[in-house]
Amino acid sequence: MCVNVPGSVACGPCPDWALGSGKTGCKPKTTCAVNNGGCDLESACQDNQVGVTCGPCPAGFSGTGATGCVDIDGCVEYGSPCYAGVNCTDIKAPGLGFACDPCPQGYKGNGTHCAICSMGVSIAASTAVDGAVPRGSDTRIIAGVQLMAAGCSNDNGYKFTWSVAASDGSVVDLDPATTKSVGPGG
Repeated sequence: MCVNVPGSVACGPCPDWALGSGKTGCKPKTTCAVNNGGCDLESACQDNQVGVTCGPCPAGFSGTGATGCVDIDGCVEYGSPCYAGVNCTDIKAPGLGFACDPCPQGYKGNGTHCAICSMGVSIAASTAVDGAVPRGSDTRIIAGVQLMAAGCSNDNGYKFTWSVAASDGSVVDLDPATTKSVGPGG
């Protein structure tokens, strides 16, 4: 600061926040031109009379320009938003949110919501051969298979396995030599 005195000018020192002298001019010690003025690189920096002012953090970040901007993890922010067992990936700021991997094998959906795929099977068992029930004849099992619904994620296709149980619940072993299995279309 300078004061007019008779025949001259008297200038005092610059304040603590500035460099220079009152005669040559006082400039802030910190400016935005050097290391963004100490503000986070994601925020704006504005020079002022006492140094710098840091702007707010942009969308997708938490914190302040003065203390630091930190990416908001969408997977944490939204409380594990993906279906159980499906990986969640944060969309890095300035983007917002998260992305879920595909639903597990045998499920359909968008990764956030997954539903088990269904496959319909209709089974009929009969001991009748040509309208008669021969004594000691084997039971014949006829099955119709409906493929999984469109949109189901199953890279290996569907799998249909046979199992047979007697009326008392005991498992009946199927003999490959006498058991015929025909897949779709054939």
